[in-house]
Order: sequence, then C-alpha cells, then structure tokens
Amino acid sequence: MRCFFVCVRKNCWGAVLCWTRSLAEYFFDLVLKQRKSPATGTETVSFEKCNHGPTRFFVCRFRAQYCERRIQPGASRIFFLYAIVILIMKKNYCYLNGKILPVQDAKISVYDIGLLRGYGIYEGITTYNGKPFRLNDHLTRFRSSAKALDLSIPFSDVEIEQAILALLDKNGFDRTNLRMIMTGGDTISGIEYDTSKPTLYILAEKYTPLPSELYTSGASLITHEHQRALPEYKTINYITAVQVQKERKAKGSIEVLFVSNGQVLEAATSNIFIVKDGVVITPKRNMLLGITRKVAIELAQKKYTVIEREVTTAELFSADEVFLTASYKEIVPIVSIDDKKIAGGKVGKVTQVLMRDFQEYTEKGIW
Repeated sequence: MRCFFVCVRKNCWGAVLCWTRSLAEYFFDLVLKQRKSPATGTETVSFEKCNHGPTRFFVCRFRAQYCERRIQPGASRIFFLYAIVILIMKKNYCYLNGKILPVQDAKISVYDIGLLRGYGIYEGITTYNGKPFRLNDHLTRFRSSAKALDLSIPFSDVEIEQAILALLDKNGFDRTNLRMIMTGGDTISGIEYDTSKPTLYILAEKYTPLPSELYTSGASLITHEHQRALPEYKTINYITAVQVQKERKAKGSIEVLFVSNGQVLEAATSNIFIVKDGVVITPKRNMLLGITRKVAIELAQKKYTVIEREVTTAELFSADEVFLTASYKEIVPIVSIDDKKIAGGKVGKVTQVLMRDFQEYTEKGIW
C-alpha cells in the first residue's frame, strides 16, 4: 500500500504498476512458495530512482537482476504478462432494471422467483457491425413469451432498443452476444410473484466464433429423448439441456438434439433442418421458432422448396443434408449424428449455399 500511495503522487500509471507488483508477488508466494532474498550484487530499483518512465520502470522493477526476490528462469516474464493482463482488463457492463452498471455491481434479490423457481423468459441476440440482428423479431418473441408466463414488461420496445444500443456502446466489443432475461421479480410466499415488479436484465458478452472447421468440415450431434415445457416459448428452464452437456462434450458434439416419440424437435440451443432431394424441411411443432431459423427459411425460399412439417428420426438419418441454425452459431452443417454419418459425412451443397447467402445477408445490414 505504501508503494501504491507513493506512485499516486508520481502518476497514475506508476500507481497501477506498483499495485500490480504487490499482487504478483503475493501470487507467486502462494504458487511458487518462494521466499524473499536480495538479488546478489544488484541494487533494487525504486520508482524514484528509475528514470525510464512508468512503463520502463515496470520492466526494470521485475527483471530478475533487480527483483527483491530470487525469481526462477522465466518468472519475470510471467510477472510481466500477469500485470499486463490486469492493466488491459476492462469492466464489463450490463443493464439491470433501467440502469447500466458494471457486472460486478449488479445485484438481484435472493428471493427472485427466477432464482427460487426458475420462472422467467430469455432472448439470445447477436450483433453485426454494432447492430442487433433482427431485433424487432426478438422483441416480438420476448413479448409473446412474457404473455405466456403472465409477465409484464415495464418498458416499450423503443426503450429496450435504446438500452441495448447504450449497452453496446458502453462495452465497445467488435461483436456482441446479448442475453436478455426477465423474471417475475421477488416471490410472495416463495411461489407467487407481483406481476408489476419484474426483474429485467441484459448481459453483453464479447462474441467468440466457433472453430472454422465446424463450418468447412461439419459438426456432430447426439440425440436425447426430451421435449421442453412450453416449447413454443423461450423460458429460462434449461435443466435437461444443462444436464446433457457432459455427455455432449464427451462425444465431441456441438449440440444435443431433442427427439420425442420418434419425432425430431430441436437442439438444446438451436433449430434443425434436413435436406432431401433438394427440398429443405424443418420441424414446426413442439419447438421454439428461432429467429435465425426464420431467416434461413426466408433465404432458402428464394432458391428451394421449403416445407415446415413434422420430421421423423428415420428421415433425419436418411437425409441428404442436415444443418443447425442459431443466433450465436448462424448456420452449421451436421455430418454425424449419434456416431452415424449423414450423406457420407460431407457438407452438402444446399447447406453451403445457405451459409454463403446468410453471410451476405448479415453483411448488408438491411434487416
């Protein structure tokens, strides 16, 4: 702390750097179990004596020959990288009940019915060039889900859009994934809630693309017998979806596909399409009508016949092509399901065309 205040008097960078040094030393005490011992024949450089400026002072301070402790080979580099990470760390902001604030400052009641009973709705929205993709469609579905759960959204669509744009600007990511969640707010007697006092929050996360080979070589799925409660609405109840993630990872699959009584429904966070004899087919009942699914249908209808109907598991495994659609994934070709290859395990031509058309559509920015 003494070093911190000395550096505050010098300049802010020095303060941060010296503060980081203290953290780094504590970190290495815990991890490396090292004890302090003066460096042989070398004077420790203090901030007052270093004339290289605060950034160069940092390097001087942590190079092994100047450090107050003996550092194992390479440790000074780790110190440097550790401090740089701290220096470049940026606060992540969220939106909560009308306010934008740092995520670490956001507080939701422990009595919130979303936490106690899993009662709430959800929307996943991505952006392109700083613009929320098909936001009107997402807000329409959000209000539909709210109505189904008897939740009252306390803001207009315009107000929500303004909040989202302000949140995007505050975080400043190149591309953002948004998670908009609303619960019933605090519980009454642990099971009821006041419909006029919901909890509404929006999380903003830096977009992380999937590995490119999933789009060029295709991905795999596993199936699981399950149908979501209120499948037409996007609720926060993901119990089964979460439970099967361990199995999905063990199999190296991108998604878990829900099937029920021989019918193909949807994946845990995606919609499913098959292609047979040049016809694009997708389920239409007992599943969520995804926004990216909607766009894929619009694009496919310009070049192919598109049919929305029930799809059997037998049709799934005999399909010429299979692909997923999702806001955070876009269009992903599927070449294997339950370790069974689809059409020889190669990405189909129709899927390739739709992937290209989708990319061009998002780049235009006219939605």
